[in-house]
Amino acid sequence: MEEAGSRRSFYSSFVQSTVGIGLMLGSVVFLALTSVLPQSAMLSYGWRIPFLLSFLMVAVGLALRLKVDETPLFRKAKERGLLVAVPSRDTFRKYWREVLLGTVIAGSLGTIFYVGAVLLPTYYSLLGLSPSSVFLGAFAFAASEVTFVFVGGALGDAAGRKPVLLIANGLPLLAVYPVFLFHSVATFFAAMVLFGFFHGVGYSPLAALIAEIFPTNVRYTGSSSAYQFGNAFLGDRRATFQQI
Repeated sequence: MEEAGSRRSFYSSFVQSTVGIGLMLGSVVFLALTSVLPQSAMLSYGWRIPFLLSFLMVAVGLALRLKVDETPLFRKAKERGLLVAVPSRDTFRKYWREVLLGTVIAGSLGTIFYVGAVLLPTYYSLLGLSPSSVFLGAFAFAASEVTFVFVGGALGDAAGRKPVLLIANGLPLLAVYPVFLFHSVATFFAAMVLFGFFHGVGYSPLAALIAEIFPTNVRYTGSSSAYQFGNAFLGDRRATFQQI
């Protein structure tokens, strides 16, 4: 992304889309298991199978990371002696404002993800929606997210990061109440697709914006901190308040 120039937001889409792809794969695995295993077996041991399979993905991800070279900007910073011994210390000492800003931005958009990936499926499960329908809804959310993450990436480059993020964060406020007021299978699936759209459109501009506010020598640490703090302390909490 550092070398993408004016297309940073769009090229971020290829990384950001992996979240939705992972959710799609998980939904398919759970849907397959619930179709072949009785409920008692699913509750006893079946739910562990997807988590065991995920170790394969961890191994693949680790292998890819070890083989990927550092970016040219990072290598130049290393050659010039600009790297820091303890990136986390420098990040929180010198760039705490940027971390705070990134935390708020990431947490705000993270709320939309938690609504689609966790809150809506749980809510409709309590209303009696079948597990297969819930997993199909999760798949629809993820498919919508993957589709629109590339659209949002292109828009982030063409219109700017901030306008796209404002729209992605603002529109869900208009949709969240009807989603919880009108209880039907059609409403559930429409809501899942809609929230996948909201999150997907903003997810790539989010990645570009957060990365751009940190210098090269602490970019990885700063970006990661913003994502983790935002989702841990703001994202799922705001989703809870939306339910209330």
